[in-house]
Order: sequence, then C-alpha cells, then structure tokens
Amino acid sequence: MRLRHQADGKSIALVAEYHGNVAGYINVYANGESGAFANQGFPEIVDFGVLEKYRNNGIGVSCYREESVSQYNSYHLSGMIGK
Repeated sequence: MRLRHQADGKSIALVAEYHGNVAGYINVYANGESGAFANQGFPEIVDFGVLEKYRNNGIGVSCYREESVSQYNSYHLSGMIGK
C-alpha cells in the first residue's frame, strides 16, 4: 500500500545512509487520512526509525529536517513532533 501511495504522490519516503549503510527512514503523508487531523491538510509522519546501532549520530534529526520533508506541505513539520 505505501509503495502505491508513493507512486500516486500521496506520500514520500526517505532512506538515511550512514557511511554507505542504510541507517534509518521516514515516511510522510501530505494529508493524513486518520487521526485527529485527518483530511485537514496537515502532513503526517507514519513511520520514522533509526537502527539502534546508528542512533545518537544525528540521523533522526537529519531525516526530520530533510528539506523535501519539511517542504512537502505548506505546514512546517518542526512543530509536529518532539525534539
């Protein structure tokens, strides 16, 4: 389902690399389809993870701040999740 949503432009997925190894990922929907803000035009982070051995290297912050994620919707994501 997520691959279909990416192909349809409903979501984006980014993969983080650390020294050439896959270290983490983030999946964001431009307009969340469930929850308190469903279908109100707010982006929704549905998956976000960093492999344990790569944590504490700033990878999660980099995924979260990635320009393509923060500009995916006119709403700025920085207030959506905790620091």
